[in-house]
Amino acid sequence: MYKIILTILIFPLTFLSFAQKSDSLFVNLRDDDFAISYKPKPHETIFTVSRRFHIPVATLADANGFAYDQQDLSGRSKIIIPIGDYNRYVITPLNPHEVRPLYYKAQSRDNLRRISQVAQVKQSTIQQWNNMTDVAFTKGQ
Repeated sequence: MYKIILTILIFPLTFLSFAQKSDSLFVNLRDDDFAISYKPKPHETIFTVSRRFHIPVATLADANGFAYDQQDLSGRSKIIIPIGDYNRYVITPLNPHEVRPLYYKAQSRDNLRRISQVAQVKQSTIQQWNNMTDVAFTKGQ
């Protein structure tokens, strides 16, 4: 009986851990701004990617050197999705499923002050999110 209950309790937890990994968006620092490196899916165009990431078509095109046409992007290995005021939310969305958290892995020359400035988030908030008692962190954290 205990095995059945344990299995029922553990299965959803393992599913959630896999779902979180595949659903996570990791950002990189690019020209002192955050950006997502994204692999286009089959038949995606600049317009479909623009809608998906809530980014103006012109901004997406400029960041990647695209033309403003319906060109299929699936042949590209990766494109850059800049993060800016246009795709950050500042109020609670009506549909919480439209919002995904962004993650950043610290590099060796990063410091918390710079990360908080680029992220436009208070340093104390980043410390709270990451359960940090001070400003020290390690590469990859």
